[in-house]
Amino acid sequence: MVKRICWVLGLTTLTFFLIAGHSASNAGDVIKVGALVPYTGGYASDGDDMLKGIRMAADEINAEGGLLGKKIKVIIGDTGELEPDKIVTAVEKLVNRDRVDAIFTGYADTGADVAAIGKYDIPYLHADTTHVSTDMVREKPDKYSNIFMVDDDEGVYGPWVYRTMTEKLKLEFRNKKVAFVTNDYVFTKWIADDFKDAVNAGGWEVVVDELVPFGTSEWGSTLGKIGAKDPSLILFIDMTPSEEATFIRQFREKPINAHIYMMYGPSIPEFLELSGDAANGIFWCTQIAPLLDTQKGQTWSKNFEKKYGRSPGFSASAFTYDEVFIWAEAVRKAGKEKDYGAVCRFIREGTYEGVCGRYVFDPEDQHALTGNDHIPVHLYQVRENQHQLLVLGDTIKSPYMTPPWFK
Repeated sequence: MVKRICWVLGLTTLTFFLIAGHSASNAGDVIKVGALVPYTGGYASDGDDMLKGIRMAADEINAEGGLLGKKIKVIIGDTGELEPDKIVTAVEKLVNRDRVDAIFTGYADTGADVAAIGKYDIPYLHADTTHVSTDMVREKPDKYSNIFMVDDDEGVYGPWVYRTMTEKLKLEFRNKKVAFVTNDYVFTKWIADDFKDAVNAGGWEVVVDELVPFGTSEWGSTLGKIGAKDPSLILFIDMTPSEEATFIRQFREKPINAHIYMMYGPSIPEFLELSGDAANGIFWCTQIAPLLDTQKGQTWSKNFEKKYGRSPGFSASAFTYDEVFIWAEAVRKAGKEKDYGAVCRFIREGTYEGVCGRYVFDPEDQHALTGNDHIPVHLYQVRENQHQLLVLGDTIKSPYMTPPWFK
């Protein structure tokens, strides 16, 4: 009996160590990365595109044998409605519980993410598109040496779009009155302020300046004010496709002869589904999007559709895909995913040819350079329920068409 008990105990102990050793081996064969995305809430459709881009890149790397012979595992950190406390909680979960070796996102608020991840050394690639993020890196380069923004800040939008409308496309306006409708969110308010500076410098009069709360779906009062002032340009500064869709549908019920610019929201697939034919004629801009006139961009788009059964959005899934490959290339050069200092140095000093363009990071604040030879800005117009590229960087790709609601 004693021998039998000893034998059973010995076998149990051996089994335990074999299982533990196997688990440790498995853990060592995996590199965990974080997807810091709005997985739930009002930005969830955009978060879905971000996540799909990250997972697609990880799957492609894994299919080629992994990174340094290890499989990449994507773990979600949900940022919800982009509340700072939820962002911080998601970061702490990814870093301290999940032990990720890098974090990727489309956007995650205006500085809360940088402050939270800057406490650690792991690489963080994002497209927050805010001066706050780049200012933090510029002012404290040692503390935030692991933070990289894959586009420029929000200051690009106002001047670039205004200059493109008036100088490149030479749009015709029957007066110089403009209406602003801005979502009550700090990022969109910054963009609206930059637009106001640009139009004021051009001699325009701001006749409507509406600040609306998140979740607005009834636009009767706002449209009434716009109709009374009769501007020739409406700047709808909002990131949420549902709000943009309800606005344009209600505007089309009693339109005026005004060009309508919307922000980044139309790039999200949900927008065209919600707005239908009403969106035809609006134009919109994004700082970073896939270059679909290149072989790399076309291949990526076809692979995305094959993998997910739908076309990609015009922005988030492409650059989060690029973020993973920028990091992976730096990891290969460093030779070890946990050598965070070396990985960040190779990101900072390297050049990467991605789906969205050529990534070169400014050494002062670690944002990706904008321009024809780097990451070009895109301006689109919706026509026949599709997005038509009008301007790419400094190049006109297609003429602007008069909106169908013009009398």
